[in-house]
Amino acid sequence: MNNILKWLENLEELKPEPSGISPQLNKIEGIKAVIFDIYGTLLVSASDDVEKARTYLPNLRVALVEAGYLILKKQEHEIDETMEFMLRLLVDNMKRHHFRRRKLGVKFSEVNIRQIWLEVINMAVRNHLIAKTSESKPDNLAIVFDLLCNKIYPMPLMKEVILQLENSGKHLGIISNAQFYSPIQLNYFLEGKIAASGGVEHFDQDLLFFSYQYQKAKPDFSLFDRLLTTLKKNYGILPFESVYVGNDMFKDIFPARHCGMKTVLFAGDKRSLRLRQDRTEVAGLIPDAIITELRQLPGILSLSVSASQNS
Repeated sequence: MNNILKWLENLEELKPEPSGISPQLNKIEGIKAVIFDIYGTLLVSASDDVEKARTYLPNLRVALVEAGYLILKKQEHEIDETMEFMLRLLVDNMKRHHFRRRKLGVKFSEVNIRQIWLEVINMAVRNHLIAKTSESKPDNLAIVFDLLCNKIYPMPLMKEVILQLENSGKHLGIISNAQFYSPIQLNYFLEGKIAASGGVEHFDQDLLFFSYQYQKAKPDFSLFDRLLTTLKKNYGILPFESVYVGNDMFKDIFPARHCGMKTVLFAGDKRSLRLRQDRTEVAGLIPDAIITELRQLPGILSLSVSASQNS
């Protein structure tokens, strides 16, 4: 995945935009496990809706070439038509997956984007729109396309805060609406290297729950139930001894509180902050604390602030 490293190394810096929300730095005592959301919490995320963004067409063309596929059409308008066909197929396949899952009773479904892309690629090959080569890598197509369409960058002091929590003896986990490439992205930002194992450096590997693995997305309670079962079984940690940190009142704070966890709303970037005031589920719901910078988190967990975070 050396070419993926190149793309990650050349990401443009994204800075969070102030949300206008005041922090509420209430102390949360007795916490033994800290569980994070990824996008909008650990990573700045400026993503768009793939179902609406026609500007993704040139991104798909770049990603196909980067992943080693040959585009068989020669004329520019034919190439555009090929990209439109593939993107439309991508969206349609995602919709069909969600529809099938809803028919099975899954209210908040998730796709496995690797599977969706394989379906799209196979259809494009059968229609003689693209051709596979010995260098073709479908995973690279998915990764590069996502990096081009969904701009990401680590939140300020993300790595420093993770290291401080780890060094304090806290167990670290993740529950996130995420795909197979999400651990790859996190590992690069944490350690500057590519790791395809699915694990994330500095986190407890049995406390990583990504939505694509279960084809269920937050706020589905089952992801939180799985985490809490593991915390109790493997570490003897009860729900109220864990805290969930996320940027979405409905998808993060609501299910975490419902399952008995303490909650911290991350309100550090107005692009990704989701107060969800239209949802009845969050009416009257107040997180245990509100932070506007990740470096505020150790303090509310009664950890001293390191010198590097003061700089």
